[in-house]
Amino acid sequence: MRPKVNRSARDIQDTDLTVITNFDGKQEFMYKMGDVAGYMLKSISASSAFTNQTSVTVTHGRGYKPIVWIEDGSSEMLGSFGCTHTSVLAFTITFAVSQSGTIHYI
Repeated sequence: MRPKVNRSARDIQDTDLTVITNFDGKQEFMYKMGDVAGYMLKSISASSAFTNQTSVTVTHGRGYKPIVWIEDGSSEMLGSFGCTHTSVLAFTITFAVSQSGTIHYI
């Protein structure tokens, strides 16, 4: 399936629609871009939980340097951490003080 592009590049809004057709063009599917982005995020993101750590190494094996974000135990985003991509297969997260939570990456 290939998306039909109907505009020049600009910010995608949740109200924007994309039409996807099958290979012979006989069947069309229309999606709100916010729904597509949410599905993609859920489909390809991964996570790793940790407890009371100052350093956590994640071996993801994806072949690229993923985007990383961290939530504490109450699902609040942690903003103060270091992230070093040691290779395209792993990264290390460091904290100034011991933390617990979940590392998410995509």
